[in-house]
Amino acid sequence: MIGLSCSIFILETVQYPARNVKFQNHLSMNTTLLNSLQAAVQDGELLAASLANMQQLLDGTTSSLEERVIQELVDRKEWKELNDRFFKTLAFGTGGLRGKTIGNVVTSVEAGNKSPDGRPEFACIGTNCVNNYNIIRATRGLVTYVMQYHQQQKRSGKPKICISYDTRFFSREFAELTAKVITEHGCDALIFESPRSTPELSFAVRHCNATAGVNLTASHNPPAYNGYKVYFEDGGQIIEPHATSIIKLVDSMEGGEYEPLLAADQGTRVMLGEEIDKAYKERLKTLILEPSLFQQQKELKVVYTPLHGVGGVIVVPLLRELGMTCLPVESQMKPDGWFSTVKSPNPENAEALTLGIALANQKPLAELAAGDEKQGVGGAQQRSVYENTRAASTDATQLVAPAVESCKRFKADLVLATDPDDDRMGVAVRNAQGEMELLTGNQIGSLLLWYRVKQLFAKGILHDQNKNHAVVIKSLVTTELQKIIAEKSGIRCVETLTGFKYIGAKQEKYEKELPTSIQKSYRQLSEAESREARLHSSSYFVFGGEESYGYNMGDFVRDKDGNAAVLCFCEVAAYAASQNLSLIALLDQIYSEFGVYLERGESLTFEGAEGADKMKRLMESYEKNPLKKIAEIPVTSLRNFEAEDLCDSEGEVYPKEAMLMIKLEGDRQLVIRPSGTEPKIKFYLFTARRPITGKFSLEEVQQLKPMLKEELEKIWQWLKKDLEQRLKN
Repeated sequence: MIGLSCSIFILETVQYPARNVKFQNHLSMNTTLLNSLQAAVQDGELLAASLANMQQLLDGTTSSLEERVIQELVDRKEWKELNDRFFKTLAFGTGGLRGKTIGNVVTSVEAGNKSPDGRPEFACIGTNCVNNYNIIRATRGLVTYVMQYHQQQKRSGKPKICISYDTRFFSREFAELTAKVITEHGCDALIFESPRSTPELSFAVRHCNATAGVNLTASHNPPAYNGYKVYFEDGGQIIEPHATSIIKLVDSMEGGEYEPLLAADQGTRVMLGEEIDKAYKERLKTLILEPSLFQQQKELKVVYTPLHGVGGVIVVPLLRELGMTCLPVESQMKPDGWFSTVKSPNPENAEALTLGIALANQKPLAELAAGDEKQGVGGAQQRSVYENTRAASTDATQLVAPAVESCKRFKADLVLATDPDDDRMGVAVRNAQGEMELLTGNQIGSLLLWYRVKQLFAKGILHDQNKNHAVVIKSLVTTELQKIIAEKSGIRCVETLTGFKYIGAKQEKYEKELPTSIQKSYRQLSEAESREARLHSSSYFVFGGEESYGYNMGDFVRDKDGNAAVLCFCEVAAYAASQNLSLIALLDQIYSEFGVYLERGESLTFEGAEGADKMKRLMESYEKNPLKKIAEIPVTSLRNFEAEDLCDSEGEVYPKEAMLMIKLEGDRQLVIRPSGTEPKIKFYLFTARRPITGKFSLEEVQQLKPMLKEELEKIWQWLKKDLEQRLKN
């Protein structure tokens, strides 16, 4: 446990934390600029809301930076850019903040003294951007709530807030700013000494007994984005009853300037590092169900890439400690806010695994350098929107040469990739033809779940007398196959809305159901002890997963965990190898027993103010003119999660959310929902065939897979045409 010096805290000092202030020398918009903006509003080029937000921003600052940026954009008549940056104040939601830190148009003022990698000196100015203004606003709202909560709980000492950050542009600066605001408002700031993963932050909040945590990350979003993700004392993302109160406090904050508490009342800054890493890795190892497999299958070879993010901190040393042969993609082990070797640092996308697959296959260097530009290797052409703010991309030959040299005679069995904040994992495995094949998030999750259930019963951890105390949790948009696997084993399956915060909330609920005496020492219990307590008195969390490549197998982290996913998937791979099966063949055996389930995910992006309006109108159109048939397949039912009161299998009412779940004839389904973290509408397509009696033969499985894939393609093509018509109307 981290040792922190805590003096007795006088509660009266927290009732009025650092205040909004209007400094005597605060700026007001100059008359010439104001006249230009008012004329643009009159001409319909600038939204009135954008002008109001500009005035609010300038009223709360003593710096001239903001006004100079606005002036330059006005001089260049970049009205769309101004509207995108100012049409609203970036909303602080249950997931915190997420938005652009680098604009589509970068002003010379923001570019300033560019860093060697071409990053602008300043984050983009705007009330709808992730920048100092919104980081301060969010942190002040959070810390005010934390102080109030600490007081209500009658706790002594200063509250603690853990802070982590990824390798994105401005993440370190934002983390430092967050720590400054936290301490100046009277809380202790526990900040990691260097970039760390989202799951390790969740672990640290629990391990350090902190009241909250903040992670500066935008996960797998493009380079121009960053975010501010908030956790509460259970290690999970904020939910009710805390979320609404924090959001209201954030919304009440006026501008970026504030008056700090007196030095004697301020908090302390504490650095986190190797001690947390070590404790976290030890808990990760407890997730292994059959350690002997790692020793028996030493010939199993793994290529790993963190996609320029934080995953290498834990994954590579952990796998090597377990005796696995793990070769990292060296060029992608390097922190790089441009994510220069990929189009997108998203392990869901095949392109992101290009270098990893090349390394696994010992692909010839000349072929890599010449043929993979379309896949994003080198990638300078893919990011023209940022060309005025970044250095030239590294040549593909330079990127792969060291890795290929070190990979001679390697021939890996699987490729594992985690996204920049290391909470998601993508996988490529060898098929029967010896080629690397990518698995979907649903397939990865199903393999992880099936294996864990099998081993838990085989080892006698789960049995007929206690299996009703075991639980699997998945999101509603994740494959039904996982529900079938759980329920056929006598384990209940609970389905949540999209977002791992809901899975984490269930974990917290089960912890709270333990006897009070156990709750007091729960975080100090070993994995075996905590598992026994849950199986006896509450619910044992077997597995949690989402189709978007997020998984968790342990209760010591309350979010998706890329490190745990890598470790546990390597165990599944070792098991398959011990049975002389490829992972594809193992998946086919699962299909044979439970049914063939195929899914497809698609999305439409709507950037900026115009995009937000289009997205709103499109969702409204599905409510006003509901789908009756899709590709000639009748719709049998529709559930509207925003308009109806709907409950999960435990009787808990789902929070209201814009999501439509449309059942079609047969084992088919469509779900439509706006993304909670990106300007997108997402479409989830599902189809399946289940054996009427017994099992499918492996030959039947091979026949069904392409047939169901074609069925999903027809449904999507029909939906695309329908979408075009709805957007026209």
